[in-house]
Amino acid sequence: MVIWRKARAHHVRPDGPRSGWRKGLVALAALLPVVSVLAVTAPASAHANKVTGVASCQANGTYTVTWTVANDYPKTVDVTLVGSPVGGGTITGLPTTIGVSPATATVTQSGIAGNVTTASLTVKGVWSDKYSQSDTGTVWLSGNCRPSHTPAVPTATQPTCTVLTGTIHIPTDTGVTYKVDGTTKTGDVTGLSLGVAHTVVASSTTLNLTDPKSWSFTFVKTTADCRTRIDIPAEPKPTAPTCSTNGSLTLVNGDHYTWADSKQPSDPGTHHVTATAADGFVFTNGKTTVSYDVEVLGATNDCAVELVAPTVVQPQCTGPGTSSSGSITPNTSAHVTYVLNGTVVTATTQAPYKFSATTGWVIAGNGLTATYTVTLVPAGDCLTVVVPVVPDVTQPKCDGPGTHTDLVITPADTVGITYSVNGNVVTATPKTGYKLGSLTGGWVAGPNGTATFTVTVVDPGPCLVTVVPVAPTVEPSICTGPGTASDPVITPVPTAHITYTVKGNVVTATPDQGYALGASQGWTIDPETGVGTYTVDLVIPDCTVTVQVVDPKITTSQECGVAATFTIPTTTGVVYLLNGEVIEAGTYSTPSTGTITAKAATGYALGNSEWSFDLKLPATVACPTVVTPVGPTVDSSTTCGVEGSYTIPATEGIVYLLDGVVVTAGSHDGPASGTITAQAKDGFTLANADWSVALDLPAAGPCNIPNTGGGSKLPQTGGQTGWLVGGGAAALLAGLLLVVAGRRREDTIG
Repeated sequence: MVIWRKARAHHVRPDGPRSGWRKGLVALAALLPVVSVLAVTAPASAHANKVTGVASCQANGTYTVTWTVANDYPKTVDVTLVGSPVGGGTITGLPTTIGVSPATATVTQSGIAGNVTTASLTVKGVWSDKYSQSDTGTVWLSGNCRPSHTPAVPTATQPTCTVLTGTIHIPTDTGVTYKVDGTTKTGDVTGLSLGVAHTVVASSTTLNLTDPKSWSFTFVKTTADCRTRIDIPAEPKPTAPTCSTNGSLTLVNGDHYTWADSKQPSDPGTHHVTATAADGFVFTNGKTTVSYDVEVLGATNDCAVELVAPTVVQPQCTGPGTSSSGSITPNTSAHVTYVLNGTVVTATTQAPYKFSATTGWVIAGNGLTATYTVTLVPAGDCLTVVVPVVPDVTQPKCDGPGTHTDLVITPADTVGITYSVNGNVVTATPKTGYKLGSLTGGWVAGPNGTATFTVTVVDPGPCLVTVVPVAPTVEPSICTGPGTASDPVITPVPTAHITYTVKGNVVTATPDQGYALGASQGWTIDPETGVGTYTVDLVIPDCTVTVQVVDPKITTSQECGVAATFTIPTTTGVVYLLNGEVIEAGTYSTPSTGTITAKAATGYALGNSEWSFDLKLPATVACPTVVTPVGPTVDSSTTCGVEGSYTIPATEGIVYLLDGVVVTAGSHDGPASGTITAQAKDGFTLANADWSVALDLPAAGPCNIPNTGGGSKLPQTGGQTGWLVGGGAAALLAGLLLVVAGRRREDTIG
């Protein structure tokens, strides 16, 4: 509510020309400056969306400002963003409405570049009383927000037997610079001295590095044995002796070591052998030598020769009805000569060698000759046994609605067998060189070594193709508005070889010729006709919307002369009636009494159907009349012995008091003194509540009696003069008092 107020002028009105002090006040008022009274238009209280922000630097190098938008007015406010936020970034969380004061909302401005120095957010608020205003918040940024980064850690390699100084390995880390002992370095920093601390410091001009970002490395001389480790050589093995020669030990020097033997290579007995590592090398056990005792054997003096039997291949079938003659092949062995004669192999040797007893050989008395006799076994008739295989049968099957294929018998391809087909009977006949083996799998023996197989034919039936009806799609009835609903729609799903019809809420499925309906959920299939039906349960929703009646709002007057109001709210689906007549939503000041009821609009139902509201508006308080007090008039005495008077004005709405006692309007005799104040009557108010004037009316001066006695006498002029002198003095005194009184009144009244 916007209230216009105008300052009221305060006036002092002179009563007449009789009073010199009144003229003085008028003259003084003429000298005072003129004060302009400015009518100010302002809202009843301030509307404002106070916008404040707090900025923070994010780990990714961007700023995020968290804005707080505060509603400082006791009404809800709709908030919108004005323009683009200063500083860039993305705005999230801006609400559409903020509640009444002191409600706040948090808005986030994220993704602001790290070099930005200012971020601002301007929002426009439109309050529920239709007042609108834009407010701006500003945050100052350092412009130095960089991404957080933990630098990669450098590593160190201590001196070794081959590298006698230290090495620091500087990692590759984009945006990070490493300094070793104050000098920028990359890669491997080698040749670092021993016994002192070497410092590595990481820095960056584009990243905000987190700890650790400095490291210290100290290198010390290696304490390892720097001789090269080599494997311990295995114990050497001697060769075995023969019947006429000793064994022998042959030593082969290896890489970085040499052998030494206490004997000659072929000397029988124990050989003490030692391997010695070359200079700069040591065996893995830390020693420079390793020794073994190896035994070398002498000649055995035993020259017996072992005979080897010939290789015999017995006669065997080489094909159906054919066989080989077999073969005998003498073998070879040291110091022996083998000769084949028919089926006998003869072996001969020479001294000092002699044959030792060997299975299958017959040795002569001198031990220098031996014989081996071979027996060859015939292979037999060599007929190959074959087994007939069950033929591949393709039974008649449906190849379309109402049609089927013929029986197909495909004999197997079996080596040694010839198959023939007659109707549904298959005959198997063995070929030359073959004979049928055991019959299984339905084969039956026939004449002349043949076999037969009879195929059982399976009738495929009428060959009807099953098709499955599909439930229709149903677009249900839905509420299209309060109290209204759409019509439901039943749509059959197209299915090959099925014709659908819809009547009411029943869908009928009829199969094409040669097809039959299969079972499907929700479908009922007539066993006589083969036709299926599907009944849809249609539900029409109740679209009535239930609403709650909201009470009108009574706003009492806070000022005199301004009537109280009542507000009919805007409530969807509710029609308000005042004393039985429809009343639109809005704010009204009349009537002061009545009954407000409600009824539901079409498509709606009242949740509180018994609702009613007894309307009683308080009476308008009349504003009191502003009145201005008027000072009394004073008529001082001008004649000795005659009192002066003062007059209390008759001012509408005002009662005057002298020192707190009511004094009636009109003229009052003096003398009198005190303070005149004013008091407003009922229905009136004083323009100046602190108004007062001082009243000072002195008593009249005394009159002197003329001197008629003796004493000094004035010259005689022909008449009496004493009363003139006395009267003149009295008049002079009265005039003097009048002047003084007039001055005092000028100082105190008004």
